[in-house]
Amino acid sequence: HLLLVQAWWKTDPIDCFAFSEVGWFLSVIMFLYLLSIPLRKAALKIIDSCERGSSKLSVRSLFLMIFAASLILLVAYCLLLRDADTEFWEYAFPPARIFEYIAGMSLGVVLGTVRDAGRDEKGIQPESSVKSPSVLYTVLEIVAPVLWIAFLFLPLPEWGFRIVNWLIPVVFTLVVYTPGRGYISALFRMKPFVYLGGISFAFYLIHSMILNAWKACVTPDALGTVLGCAFAFVLCFAVSVLAASILTRRHG
Repeated sequence: HLLLVQAWWKTDPIDCFAFSEVGWFLSVIMFLYLLSIPLRKAALKIIDSCERGSSKLSVRSLFLMIFAASLILLVAYCLLLRDADTEFWEYAFPPARIFEYIAGMSLGVVLGTVRDAGRDEKGIQPESSVKSPSVLYTVLEIVAPVLWIAFLFLPLPEWGFRIVNWLIPVVFTLVVYTPGRGYISALFRMKPFVYLGGISFAFYLIHSMILNAWKACVTPDALGTVLGCAFAFVLCFAVSVLAASILTRRHG
């Protein structure tokens, strides 16, 4: 799992070298961290070129074009593999996420230029320019999770399901929540929600181990009961809090 070879090599057509959902996720993250080095350098050169005036396009316009092109390539990739039996590989094989990652970076630049507009040289936004939460943004922030739920039940083929089920809701959610203009996003900036956001990654990293350990200790259908699911959730949450408090402890 330290080498994360399961994301790069299969022992046979239906089995991985070592199955671990979290290991798969970490392998993608590690690959993208390495990939981010040349991508960030290229992005900084593009931004510098635009700011010097050597490009006819603004930073926002150029990265919007890169964002759109990446999404088109992502859709083309899904179409090419629509008849292939990829199982989890379409999700877990690191190079398969390149177009999504580039699209995400580009969207981050675009949203960052919108969010940082009006800030001074130190990155501080004057109080007079800070706008109060908007009802329109609040409605959109409520629509975002509803969209997630609605798309889960769309009758789509697997390749289409991958695009529509999560890509559209993710992009919509990022665009709506990043400006922080709604009452819901203002609520999420409260300390309890910030704390829950901070431990959410720890929750994810251990949830599979907790569930597998729980299934090994009880009857096979234990997780199918409300009490079994509740116990596993509470146990996972408690261990997440403990792990996050140890790993994120601040000194000095």
